[in-house]
Amino acid sequence: MEAPAAGDELGSTPEPTIVQPAGTTAPPPYPARDSQQGEQLHLGESAQFSEELEDRGLLESSTRLKPHEAQSYRKKALWVSWASIIVTLALAVAAFTVSVMRYSASSFGFAFDATLDVLSSVIVLWRYSNAAAVHSAQREYLACAILGVIFLLSSLCIVIKAIHDLATKLLPEV
Repeated sequence: MEAPAAGDELGSTPEPTIVQPAGTTAPPPYPARDSQQGEQLHLGESAQFSEELEDRGLLESSTRLKPHEAQSYRKKALWVSWASIIVTLALAVAAFTVSVMRYSASSFGFAFDATLDVLSSVIVLWRYSNAAAVHSAQREYLACAILGVIFLLSSLCIVIKAIHDLATKLLPEV
């Protein structure tokens, strides 16, 4: 074991080093600021730094689009959502039917997943249904929050179904 170098203390953490492949440049450690702001970011300005990140938000890349491009992508998202709802809803109904008729846990799982896909597509449909709100951070946040709650509830339902099947000693059939 090596002895610590002069000035080092035992248990101190070494400074991290970023290694870049040859021929590449390292990205700046913090997002670039506008030239109008001219100030450097200091460690004591953490609140200002987080506000700047919030202003950029989830929609930074979408605000770079031209208005006609954003509307084109919005229409494509609506078409894909509608197609997904129709196809996946048909699959969910068929899988639930098979699940009930054959007492199939795997069919139930597939049907439950298909139902989640339908709900996700409905949320995307709602998110992009308003042409004026394509860049709406509020709608984006609400859509993400609703999706998160739906997936948490679905995991709870799956756990309850599994506990029920274990408690009633329902054995899977081959």
